[in-house]
Amino acid sequence: AKLPKLEVINLAHNQLTGSIPTFHSKRLRSIDLGNNQLSGTLPQDIGINHDKMTDFDILHNKISGQIPSSFSKMSSLVTLSLSENLFTGTIPSQLGQQNLKSLQFLYLDHNYLIGTIPPSIASPDKDNVNAMVEFWLQENMLSGTVPAFIADLQNLKDFYIDGNKFTGEVPTDLCRPDINEDFFKDSKSNSLKSEKDRDYCESIACPAGYVSREGVYPCIACPRKHTNPYLGRVGECIDLNQRDILHHLYQATNGDDWLMATVNNNNNNGDDGIVGEEDWQYNSDKFICDFTGVKCDSNNHIIEIDLKGKGLKGTIPESLGFLRYLRKLDLSDNQLSGLLPSDLRWAPLDYLDISGNFLRGDVPNMLCLTPGINGNGENRVYDCDHIACPIGYYNSDGHAGNGKRCKKCNDPSSSSITTGYLGSKVCHDFAKKGTEAGEAFLVLLCLLLSCFCLKRMCQYCTRRHIEKIPYEEEDFHDDGILDHELQHYPGTFADDYTVSSNDGSTGSMSSRNSNSTAGSKSSRSKRRKSSIKSGWNKIVGNGNASSSSSRRNSTSSRSSPMKSPPSKNSYHQIGTSGEETGSSGHIEITNKKANIDNSNKYRASVKQDSESDNDEVWLDVPNI
Repeated sequence: AKLPKLEVINLAHNQLTGSIPTFHSKRLRSIDLGNNQLSGTLPQDIGINHDKMTDFDILHNKISGQIPSSFSKMSSLVTLSLSENLFTGTIPSQLGQQNLKSLQFLYLDHNYLIGTIPPSIASPDKDNVNAMVEFWLQENMLSGTVPAFIADLQNLKDFYIDGNKFTGEVPTDLCRPDINEDFFKDSKSNSLKSEKDRDYCESIACPAGYVSREGVYPCIACPRKHTNPYLGRVGECIDLNQRDILHHLYQATNGDDWLMATVNNNNNNGDDGIVGEEDWQYNSDKFICDFTGVKCDSNNHIIEIDLKGKGLKGTIPESLGFLRYLRKLDLSDNQLSGLLPSDLRWAPLDYLDISGNFLRGDVPNMLCLTPGINGNGENRVYDCDHIACPIGYYNSDGHAGNGKRCKKCNDPSSSSITTGYLGSKVCHDFAKKGTEAGEAFLVLLCLLLSCFCLKRMCQYCTRRHIEKIPYEEEDFHDDGILDHELQHYPGTFADDYTVSSNDGSTGSMSSRNSNSTAGSKSSRSKRRKSSIKSGWNKIVGNGNASSSSSRRNSTSSRSSPMKSPPSKNSYHQIGTSGEETGSSGHIEITNKKANIDNSNKYRASVKQDSESDNDEVWLDVPNI
């Protein structure tokens, strides 16, 4: 990242982890980090000093946080691909044609973006030719209406908005045959499917009250007792059955693990209810108004759900917003995660409490504009803080109201934010927790390193002990194979040496010096260097002789590999057996074969002419 003359970075399709740094080179033209496992947030100044950047691609990673507005400083940008990440917040208004006149491909799909499409996306300058060709927004949480100014993008060919929370209708000026045309082409014939019947508006998004597999044409109407207020609804319509909605809540928040033995004070019959037990399960015959934490009106419409501190884990389902009579929803002091769904705007809520959870992101704009929730909209004042204190703020209720404001939460030693959740009731010192976690990690790392070093020392001592004990005759089975357990002892063999023949063929030999006392084979040995000079290895036996006298000089016998183990009395003449004595000698192969490391090695002993020293070796002779 600090290379001053770097122009192109392409590390796509790897398994990179960590965060994306700030790149210092002003010459950068292209960054492609797509299809990795990068996480963290993008530096807010990532676009500064990169006016030559044309392509920025981080597709399919795990980048979170908000999209930096500094991308607008990349005045030469042609492609910006942030698809399939974890971005939250709104689309920066700076990502428009006024600042990015060369931008042709903008991919923001498959994230968690909220808010509306900023008007600046289409330049208000009518004399300027808009360069935008592809604009992908599908599978986010965007809301509001599809702005008519999108039709001002004259070169636009692909515009995908399905899988969001848009309402209203697709502007008629956008219903052109060339928009999303390539999506409807047959991949085999490259011809348009059902071109005569294709609805050009539905080719952008299915209307409200309809649904489809892809959120676009062809669309089908929602069935009875189901609804869909959104454009481009994918999959299925929303079930309006109250029991089904409660079941969705139970499933989405890990209902089987809810805290038990909680008294239900709302039961009309006075019986105690048990949260997470029979009453909330889908196959329960219990009347829904008797569910723990549920309160109904006289018409059996659910008007309150209070599951405060019941151990809920998971996400808040969108279907809760379609309880048409729900006035109070209290899900505080649980372990809920994810984002706050904007669908709650459809319920006539007077009170909403999601404080004390692990929710991320921002309060959806459309929910901020919903009157009545926690006093929101009183005196025509709409404030998202009435729904929940934003990340970085807190108060004892987790939201503003009743004269309480959300207070900013700062670390005493710096200006860094120390609360990371929506609707916080207290400030969490994440820096201190991070330090404590880091110290614990270092202690654990030291313990692991100590255990590792101790283990290696034990292995080394064991290896040194085994190295000093040569194999006995009984270490081999009748077929000449080394005992299985002995094969796996570490450090059993000495250093490998190369044995060269006159024709250039090589074998390897391991040497072990044995200074035996009284002929004891188990005496401790001392390793020494051994030098086998190339070109001196000559075959003097054919491997079938029965005695030491059956030698013959044959240099041609190296031409074919040995098919069977040599007999005990076949020999290899070598020039010098050891540097220490300088004496000549021979190797006696004892017909004991061991298959070690997938190589054929034969047990042998070096016989010095002076008979003053013997070496025990392993010899690899593949071409005898």
